[in-house]
Amino acid sequence: MVSLLKKLEWNYIVVIYDMDNYGKEGYESLKTRVKNENICIKSSFGIPIDENGAVTSSSLRTFLDDTAQLSVTGAVVFSTAVHIKIILNAASLRLAETSDQISFLFSEGIDLTRSSVRDNNDNVYEPAKGAYVTAPPRSYVNEFESYWENMFKN
Repeated sequence: MVSLLKKLEWNYIVVIYDMDNYGKEGYESLKTRVKNENICIKSSFGIPIDENGAVTSSSLRTFLDDTAQLSVTGAVVFSTAVHIKIILNAASLRLAETSDQISFLFSEGIDLTRSSVRDNNDNVYEPAKGAYVTAPPRSYVNEFESYWENMFKN
């Protein structure tokens, strides 16, 4: 990820991460790795997740508004696909109100190809296009899966 940040010339970034092991460890690891790479993490936002696994979108929206005012080159995100869709939805709502666009780099491939996602509270979030990911999303092919499962069976 650091080499991609350097290639993109993202040297002034913010980090958005889930307040779980994956998000916290990703953020801490990135913080350690960028120290000697002339990349400044201007601010970070730990996404609070309530007991239902839902993201509090109002605090996220406030962070995105503050991020746009920092003139950062982008936001690195350590989160799950459902939460990322909420982040992108909040960013697209911001874009409808202001011309300040935020670029995102996601920690792994996510499925942004579906038409929409519905969360636990019955909210529908539309996917966004033009995001960077460090790995392509996985595609499962049933024939390959059954082939590998049956390969060593007699």
